[in-house]
Formats: sequence, C-alpha cells, structure tokens
Amino acid sequence: MMSLLNLTLRPTVIFDVTNVEHRKTVEQFFRTGTWRRTDVIFLLETPYYDLPAMVTAKLTDYYLQCEFAPSKDKKKQIQVL
Repeated sequence: MMSLLNLTLRPTVIFDVTNVEHRKTVEQFFRTGTWRRTDVIFLLETPYYDLPAMVTAKLTDYYLQCEFAPSKDKKKQIQVL
C-alpha cells in the first residue's frame, strides 16, 4: 500500500549552484523565509549544519568565481535570475 506521504513528497536533490532552477529555489526561500513552497528539498552536505548557511556559502563562492574569472565576457558566465 502506498502512503499518502509518498504522493506529496518533493524530490531530494544535491544543490547545484550552476543550476538556474536551484538558484531560483534559494531565491524563493530568501524571499519567503520557508522551504515549504519549493519544488525540491536540498540535501544537507557535510561540513554544513544548516541549509541556509550551505547554499549561501556555495552561492557566494560561485558568484565570486564568476565575478573575478579571467574571462573577457563575464556576463555569459552568470545567468541572471
């Protein structure tokens, strides 16, 4: 017998900072303050203790790498939300 919870669970995925949809999900969380209305659940990775800290650290690293990359066309590296 299938549980009702199985029908309503969102997929659990590893946060991929290069995935635009994942970044949109994080933006929605920062706007609303809740993960409840998001389409996916991100897996908490070690050494992090909470999801907001993990995605913030990964986003910061990603945007810093994009900003200071030795490329002539930096706008193509960052897909704006």
